[in-house]
Amino acid sequence: PGEGELLVFEPPVGAGIRNDVGVEAGLTVSLQYDPMLAKLIVFGPDRPTALARLRWALKGYAILGVANNVGFLLDVVNHPDFQAGRTFTGFVKTHFGRYGLPEAPPGEAAAVAAVAALKGPGPKDPWRADAWRLPGMPVPVRLNYQGRPVEVGVRRIGQDGWRVDSAAGSFGVRPDPTRTGRFTVEAGPERKVVWAVRTPSGVEVCCEGHRYVFEADRRPGSAVAEATPGARTFEGLVAPLPGVLVRLQVREGDRVEALQPVAVLEAMKMEHVVNAPRSGTVRRVYFQEGDRVPKGAVLLDLE
Repeated sequence: PGEGELLVFEPPVGAGIRNDVGVEAGLTVSLQYDPMLAKLIVFGPDRPTALARLRWALKGYAILGVANNVGFLLDVVNHPDFQAGRTFTGFVKTHFGRYGLPEAPPGEAAAVAAVAALKGPGPKDPWRADAWRLPGMPVPVRLNYQGRPVEVGVRRIGQDGWRVDSAAGSFGVRPDPTRTGRFTVEAGPERKVVWAVRTPSGVEVCCEGHRYVFEADRRPGSAVAEATPGARTFEGLVAPLPGVLVRLQVREGDRVEALQPVAVLEAMKMEHVVNAPRSGTVRRVYFQEGDRVPKGAVLLDLE
């Protein structure tokens, strides 16, 4: 994983599943030590049973706050060659050599991210009768995922539920009153458990083992800014992970285009390219090459 605080750590529990765990939620993971968080072991009377339990366990594993490989492991397990036992030393390089995050998040993840972004601390509830939005009226929420906009409409349903409409479909979202960050999402007859936490730049979501990082639009006048007064207005680029800034490829006053590489962070002996979330002009740069940058820190502002 990457460095940072474990905001959510929920290993799966069930028949034929064993967890060897050395961490818990609230612990800070450092780059100075072995980054292993836990081991997941499953067993069964035959390979198909063990594989089914492994898929179920990985889909139910929830980790937020640090980058992790649960989603990747689930994709490996779902590969037909892995299921058939056709593995070899070059299996990952052959089948996952160009592995990366999906271009678009699943609708359930975006729906929970929008609700979590609006449910931040603050006295201003956008659905109060004396506030800026009446009950039943949709609130437009704009998020960014991998530099691409995600737009949804959120309506309050009852006292503790929401209906989120997007291009991916319509989803009912309800928080678990007993577990902070745990939501139930319904789309027709299907029901899923999705985890989400707010971050300085937006929302992190864990949906069926995969982690999705959204940046919330907090510009003045936006739905999130109105619902969370006092929160910082983000107009720029934040560090997606902690590391050392080894290359800064722009200066104040430079014009950048959406998805243009602007910086390189080194973490876990690997270099990570950071791209501009949108087009704009660099107004201010907050770090210099060689600086250690914490996760979520603002690297530069765009206007």
